[in-house]
Amino acid sequence: MATCCAAGLIVLAAAGCSTVDEQARAPSEPRSQTDTAAPVPAPVPADPPAEGYDWDTLARMAAAHCGEARALLLDAQAERSKTAVDTGWRNPQLRLGHGWSDQDNDTPGRAGMRTFPEEVDTPQRPFKRYSEWDDRSFDANQIGLRFYTANPFVNRWLRKSGEAAARALEKASEEEAYAIFCEVKMLCLEAELLREEVELLERMAEIREKLRDLRREQAEAGVTSPLDLIRAETKLASQRSEIFGKRMARQQLMRRIAVLAGVPAEGLRLRPRAPDRTPAAERLDAAALADLAFMRRPDLARLEQEKESAAHALRAARAGQIPWFEYVEGSFEDTRGDIYSYEEHFTGRDHTTRDETEWQVRVAMSLPV
Repeated sequence: MATCCAAGLIVLAAAGCSTVDEQARAPSEPRSQTDTAAPVPAPVPADPPAEGYDWDTLARMAAAHCGEARALLLDAQAERSKTAVDTGWRNPQLRLGHGWSDQDNDTPGRAGMRTFPEEVDTPQRPFKRYSEWDDRSFDANQIGLRFYTANPFVNRWLRKSGEAAARALEKASEEEAYAIFCEVKMLCLEAELLREEVELLERMAEIREKLRDLRREQAEAGVTSPLDLIRAETKLASQRSEIFGKRMARQQLMRRIAVLAGVPAEGLRLRPRAPDRTPAAERLDAAALADLAFMRRPDLARLEQEKESAAHALRAARAGQIPWFEYVEGSFEDTRGDIYSYEEHFTGRDHTTRDETEWQVRVAMSLPV
């Protein structure tokens, strides 16, 4: 009958984690945006200008104030950090352990008849074997060190794929900012057209008011019928109602512009557009307009970066089919044991010591299946 008690194996394992260079962790600086497709953010003035806000200034302020664009820039920084973590150096693992065990072995005695076939007539004689038992105790110490090896072929394409994905997010940020830029410019144009239309309607209202006064004088003098006076007053009231609607529509546009640009709506005033803004002759060419339209579309650049990222990810997957070492580990174990044996009807004990040293080297290799 054997009883075995194994207790306590303490393993201190330093788990391998990814370390990233500080240079890789540092957020990328915003790129300079010189093209009109990616407007440069303009600082918000402390006081509104006396002559009114310039349309381009408001559009750039709105682009800089766009929350979706800033969120995409943060996603691009996170993508770069994630790529650095995935391709970074993994810390080696140091494993330490200590174990001990006690074991009791008991061999019962036995009595009976034994046959001796090698003798003449195969005689049988009685025999008796006494009981035996022993105590065994072992102490073991282990230490191991594991080094992880990264596949440079995979990491190369993963870095390229991550950088292209980050640039695609930056282009998406420029796309969002440019959409706000164009929206504010369009809102400014609509607000300016409404202002000019209100001015024309006010002039027409002044003329209709004079016409109404004239019809009143004529009606009092009996030259015209009262119906003409009623018609003049109705047209004047309709004109004033239309002016009020135009003013309310312009006020809504101005509030929308103020919210997008992040300026107070009370002090927002648009600078009137120049009356003689004639486009250059070379920009009226169809080919030049097409080239300019493509230059002002960040979505095309974003799609190109996404395509490049997908191509690099495909190359990384193909590079992962190259056999490569995952890690190399070396371990050392030293075991010492004491064995004490006893026998029935015998005094004293036998003491046996046992020392065992074991060295191991393990290599893990990934093979495509």
